[in-house]
Amino acid sequence: MQRFNDPWLGHDKLAHAALSLALVGYGYHLARYEGGCGSRGARHLAVGITLSLGLLKELRDRSRPGNRFSCRDLAADLAGAAAGTALFTIKK
Repeated sequence: MQRFNDPWLGHDKLAHAALSLALVGYGYHLARYEGGCGSRGARHLAVGITLSLGLLKELRDRSRPGNRFSCRDLAADLAGAAAGTALFTIKK
């Protein structure tokens, strides 16, 4: 079995988290203010689409030679989506 270097802290995980954070913010804005969804529906839609895209990316990685599915990447996606939800979708 081949082992892959997949550290918890690194540039790749930061990129996953940052992109998920941004996608939640952008998706929420589009759904809420451009699409006319309510706040709760826009939040659910933005988070759902963001996490689905992360999962699809990992499934694509798994199917490519020399690459692998990373649960750690998904964890970074989830952390970024949670931060995006807190920053962009919850009124203070």
